[in-house]
Amino acid sequence: MTSDEAIAKARALAAERGWPVLEPVHAELRRPWRVMAPRWIVISNWGSLGSSVRVEFDDRTGKILLQGYLPR
Repeated sequence: MTSDEAIAKARALAAERGWPVLEPVHAELRRPWRVMAPRWIVISNWGSLGSSVRVEFDDRTGKILLQGYLPR
């Protein structure tokens, strides 16, 4: 999965849930432990407080690991 694919997938999930996605959107690939799969973390409204969508995907499977919306 690329960063653009992760952002697109996060936008689709947010639209499905009715969550607004504000710019800028940041995607980062993290490898937390050797035994854990790398994960994409996508956060909207990057660098600002509130109104943020945060979604984490498994890089290998594309499975959603965490999802949430912070309204304020």
